Amino acid sequence: MEEIVIKHYESITCDLVDLFKRLNEDMNRNSQLRSEYGEDCFHDLKDMTDSFIAYVGAQPVGCAILVNKCKEVGIITNIYVSPDHRRGGLCYRLFKAVEAHAKIRGHLLLISDTWNELVPMQKAFLNGGYNRYRVTPVNDWEVGYYNAGHNYWKMLV
Repeated sequence: MEEIVIKHYESITCDLVDLFKRLNEDMNRNSQLRSEYGEDCFHDLKDMTDSFIAYVGAQPVGCAILVNKCKEVGIITNIYVSPDHRRGGLCYRLFKAVEAHAKIRGHLLLISDTWNELVPMQKAFLNGGYNRYRVTPVNDWEVGYYNAGHNYWKMLV
């Protein structure tokens, strides 16, 4: 069995950009809604505080990022596991790595979301101990956008 190591970075790395390119390709193939709303994972990099990259040897095979929303709330986002490393628990290891670091940063709560079509990610959040919640839209544009996905939260205390 391959040994997988998760490394923590406080900056954008070439490996993270490479994984984000693969994530975008994968998401564009699997989410019509994402294409409709023009979503792109690279916009999250401007707010990234920490990245977590999973490696098999020198090969990056998965990632997740932590964004500081405020002192108490963090966002876990851009969770990606390459297709040949799925179904082995790597997603949950990335969750745990982000959650542990979020606690160190003082976050009490992590939030996230995913598109309706991405049922495996929805299941991963629920199996990872996250709870689903509904966002109340405040304008017409948000109605469609919020109905296009699911939102999740997890208390860290």
